[in-house]
Amino acid sequence: MAVNGGFDLEKTWGSYSINTKANIGPNDGKKYSLNDKIFIKNSEIKNSRKISYNYSTDTTIRIIKGTNFDYFSNDAIDKLFKEDFLITNLVDRMGIRLKGPKLDNIANTNIKSEGLVRGVIQVPADGNPIIMLSDHGTVGGYPKIGVIISADLDLIGQLTPGTKINFKEVSLEEAQNIFKAYTDETNRYLNECN
Repeated sequence: MAVNGGFDLEKTWGSYSINTKANIGPNDGKKYSLNDKIFIKNSEIKNSRKISYNYSTDTTIRIIKGTNFDYFSNDAIDKLFKEDFLITNLVDRMGIRLKGPKLDNIANTNIKSEGLVRGVIQVPADGNPIIMLSDHGTVGGYPKIGVIISADLDLIGQLTPGTKINFKEVSLEEAQNIFKAYTDETNRYLNECN
């Protein structure tokens, strides 16, 4: 969220960001909660105009197959693409834990640690997927069933606990075309703001 003039916050180490795991940043490094007050700096609005933004309420998240896709049973793959998953309260900048049908791993629930990318979906032994976000670790040892396409990363980052999502597989070529359209739309929107 952004407001004209900005928020009246104190910088910590040159940043307004909050790291809740380390309790660093404004608000003593804690999340803002109900009834907390956030102050806005005084600002004189000189130019104002309304820009229409179509916020998506779509909860279908498009993915491509992960490097360990074949570690999962046909039943697990069926569940991945046909059933809903719930975003739990375990959400932060590192990742999102989901709850839903157990995704059975038929090969190995732990693998040698490999590099991770933002949007990768790892499945630990309990069968509940974890989506890695911006502050994810650099390596991980859970099998990777899929990767969220770049065009849907902003959407997944905005969904709140309690939201039900479902996954849809797309090809790499489709993902590239969707990202190009997404980038064009974002640039068109940003150009309207200037």
